[in-house]
Amino acid sequence: MPTAKDDTQGCVRWLIGLAVLAAVLAVLFRVVPAVDLQLARLFYSPGAGFALAGAPVWDAVLMSNKLASGLFVAVALILLAIGIVRRNRLWRQYWGLVIALYLLGPGLIVNGTLKPLIGRARPLQIAEFGGDGPFTAAWQLSGYCRVGCSFVSAETSVATALVLLLIVGIGWFAGRPAARWFRILLWPALALLGLTAIQRLGSGFHFLSDVIFAALIVVMLGTALACWMRPRARNADTQGPTR
Repeated sequence: MPTAKDDTQGCVRWLIGLAVLAAVLAVLFRVVPAVDLQLARLFYSPGAGFALAGAPVWDAVLMSNKLASGLFVAVALILLAIGIVRRNRLWRQYWGLVIALYLLGPGLIVNGTLKPLIGRARPLQIAEFGGDGPFTAAWQLSGYCRVGCSFVSAETSVATALVLLLIVGIGWFAGRPAARWFRILLWPALALLGLTAIQRLGSGFHFLSDVIFAALIVVMLGTALACWMRPRARNADTQGPTR
């Protein structure tokens, strides 16, 4: 049986690996920033704009992404409250993790910090694609905007949070009915993540680096939170239903 020390060492290895990957990609996008421009050009036609901009089907994908995470958070709030009332530690830990990740990831780090701090113009706003803004590399301070900025993608961070939390739920609730539901939901959540990323790129709202770092930031944060909360959840003597 894995010990708490084994879990901690595994968590540290995962976090170090993710940090190294993020650092390598950050250097890559700063050294070769044209990667962002070249991919954006695949979706852009002079005079017509970005291929997926305003397309009803792709706008529906974006709305579905927001709705899915909105419903998941609403369920989390309800089940967290039930877990508190019924003194079910596993429910408190897991659904508390859900709320914490959404608040700290898409909420505080992405929308509250990185977007206004970096101030990166969106692809559709830069001169290369008919706008008046400057193109800047990932992690380069721009100051072009304070709200609605490009770096990083909030929609991708939200979709990534949902996928990661479902994966964590499968592990935490192993052997319980909830794990089966998490597995069922995981596949459409993964599809939604991929389609959301394509929509953001194809509509001119985000560069590739915006999408990649949004996902990495949420995965790193979610991994750290799950590792911190996991031992208490796993070793808990839960009271009440554990579905």
